[in-house]
Amino acid sequence: AEARTINIHFGFTPLGMELRILDDGKGFAIPLHASNENIIFGVGIRNMHDRANLIGATCHISSTPETGTIITLYLSQTIKPN
Repeated sequence: AEARTINIHFGFTPLGMELRILDDGKGFAIPLHASNENIIFGVGIRNMHDRANLIGATCHISSTPETGTIITLYLSQTIKPN
């Protein structure tokens, strides 16, 4: 909310692919005792986690009030045996 700048970084490594989205918006507080998997978010953020899981990726959200939010999606490369 109220972001003036959004940066998107997309990269590949031999081990997988990473998509990172950073903004300078309002941000929000994440409880210190919770991991991303068990925080009760709104439907939109929960949907991002669910969709990442559907393709075998991880979704990590880091946010600080008045600083902004970083969303990182990481998809490991799976090596299929011959």
